[in-house]
Amino acid sequence: LLNNSSILSLAHVNSNISKPFSSSPSSSTVYPIPSTQAIQSKPRKKPLPGQRKPCNCTKSMCLKLYCDCFANGEFCLDCNCKDCHNNLEHDADRSKAIKQSLERNPNAFKPKIGGGKLDAERLHQKGCHCKKSGCLKNYCECFEAKVPCTSRCKCHGCQNTEMDRVSRNDRIGSNSSALMSLANAASSLATGSPSSPLSENDSDPDSSSALLSCKVNCSLSTYPWFYMTDEVIEAATLCLVAQAEESLSGCSGEVNDGILEEMERLVLGEFGRCLQEIISNSSEK
Repeated sequence: LLNNSSILSLAHVNSNISKPFSSSPSSSTVYPIPSTQAIQSKPRKKPLPGQRKPCNCTKSMCLKLYCDCFANGEFCLDCNCKDCHNNLEHDADRSKAIKQSLERNPNAFKPKIGGGKLDAERLHQKGCHCKKSGCLKNYCECFEAKVPCTSRCKCHGCQNTEMDRVSRNDRIGSNSSALMSLANAASSLATGSPSSPLSENDSDPDSSSALLSCKVNCSLSTYPWFYMTDEVIEAATLCLVAQAEESLSGCSGEVNDGILEEMERLVLGEFGRCLQEIISNSSEK
């Protein structure tokens, strides 16, 4: 058992430990230890529309073929890489790496996707190696280049074969009229006028033959889904938010049900306008 003197000395030591460190007994200045959380990491740079993607190499010094900049014969510019040697300052190391890559594979720096105009000439020269995406994401090089996967690919669970693309295009063609009907319904609900169908007379042979020839002869770029990119969706969303804010900006006081219904009507009308603009742009090209 501890006696009273031991307990008092232990309490005195604990009280001294809990006190902040000071440079002198008479000074009350506390010197805090800098926290690692205060050091902000360098933000990653995002590519602008039409600009090539920056690489994110950390260990290869950007002198390996899995660095997209090095594989394309370009210098790294505004990339997120670390210890980069793919620049003019390390031209000797870069030239040596290029020579070694060509000795191992003379076709190392040729484009991965053929440059022909026909789809058969634009196939992936080496093939992709996707495992979990089904080759339906943009990090699949075949899907990003809008070419089907072939026997050269080593992907698993592929859904980007020629047959898959044909069946997917057929489904998209059958759903294009439904998308137009949705846009017309949204506009008619906002304006109060009845929606107009795609054709005034469904039994019109000219309109039926024109629609059939369009489905057969039109390329992928004529379908509305082809233009539903992330940028288009973001712009349409901003338009809807701006319309909602504009409808509520003139309200003073509490928002009642009538104001909310008017806001919903305006937002729905803006949604229909965005859809019609997307469809009209896709039909012109």
